[in-house]
Amino acid sequence: LEKNVEQITKLAKKYNMETPVILGVTLLSSFGQKTLTEELNVNMNIDDYVASLAKMAYESGLNGVVASASEALVIRKECPEDFIIVCPAIRPTWSVVNDQVRVVTPTDAVLSGVDYMVVGRPVTNADDKTGAIQLIIDEIEEALSAKAV
Repeated sequence: LEKNVEQITKLAKKYNMETPVILGVTLLSSFGQKTLTEELNVNMNIDDYVASLAKMAYESGLNGVVASASEALVIRKECPEDFIIVCPAIRPTWSVVNDQVRVVTPTDAVLSGVDYMVVGRPVTNADDKTGAIQLIIDEIEEALSAKAV
């Protein structure tokens, strides 16, 4: 990973461009403990496994990771505050989980300390997309207010 970061940084400099933010993916949010253990043959619990991948990403020079908010707290223990956590599989309480296993609500994501949330199908599959987005924004604002207290 370090070589990739070096090459990207070198190319950005060569072309007088800002170095892009480089993220790694820890474990797909459609994978649960059973998949990790039985299919990937990893004999660790998900939190420990994801934390070790995030730490490796940080030590390799990556700017952050894509990870479930379920693991954000353990990632924050392993990596500094400026290490970016992008959280997919955000599912408001009113939405369908679909194929995701490790899902969290926008409130849970805010409270766990993620930097960015990816909300896809709860919006794209909604009949009223604007209304769905507003409900999510309202939930995020409420969580931010609660977190500030």
